[in-house]
Amino acid sequence: MLENPLVVAAAIIGALFLQAYLAKGKKKITGLILPGISFINSIISAFRVESMESFGQTLAVGFATFTIYNIPTAILILIYMSAKHGYTRRRRW
Repeated sequence: MLENPLVVAAAIIGALFLQAYLAKGKKKITGLILPGISFINSIISAFRVESMESFGQTLAVGFATFTIYNIPTAILILIYMSAKHGYTRRRRW
């Protein structure tokens, strides 16, 4: 299923539209569902890192995994903030 790039692209675009739809809802919590799932996934992935030769290496790989897996979380939070608070452009005269 994940071998087809069109399916993956459609799933990503669908998730982004779903996040925008949920963020525009009246309740605050609905827009935080997908970022919450993504954040929990990043925590689980960071703890699933296999042990390396030293504890420092294991910690570094775990932190890198946590950081990389939080990129979608940051994107989903940005969509939530822009949909909830809107974008206001200040005019300079």
